[in-house]
Amino acid sequence: MNEAHGGELIAARHALIQQRLRRRRDDLGLTQKQIVTRLARCGLQTTNRALSSLEHGSGLDVAKLPELARALD
Repeated sequence: MNEAHGGELIAARHALIQQRLRRRRDDLGLTQKQIVTRLARCGLQTTNRALSSLEHGSGLDVAKLPELARALD
């Protein structure tokens, strides 16, 4: 796999994650603030601004995905 293709694949995965994150939050009828509270209960301290960045495609940290999955049931 060449470097350009690898970068495209990563960008596509990040886009999918951000779409699913936003959709799941909307499906649950939760605000970003409520998700931040749930994340704190999972041991992940974050802010509304950081969550907004995730939903808009910047700041994705795959290390946070397990906590995000728990917070979003």
